[in-house]
Amino acid sequence: MWIRENDDGSAQIMSHGQPDSHWNYFKVEIYEKQERLSEQEPFTYKYVGQEEVSRCESKTKLGKRCKNRAVTAQENCPTHTVK
Repeated sequence: MWIRENDDGSAQIMSHGQPDSHWNYFKVEIYEKQERLSEQEPFTYKYVGQEEVSRCESKTKLGKRCKNRAVTAQENCPTHTVK
């Protein structure tokens, strides 16, 4: 699932597809591939957790919102983070 910001400022919760240029926020579920006990066994994956991804809050020179991911627990991407 991901959240899309519409042109009128409203938001949509999307349950399909990939985030487009209007994305605002999404979560990534993380799985770890486990070792097989034998060559005949199928691979299994263990759920590790999820990562929350927010969009950078900064505006570009054209006045549009930056399309980069924000640094975890911050509002801006590495390009727009004040050092």
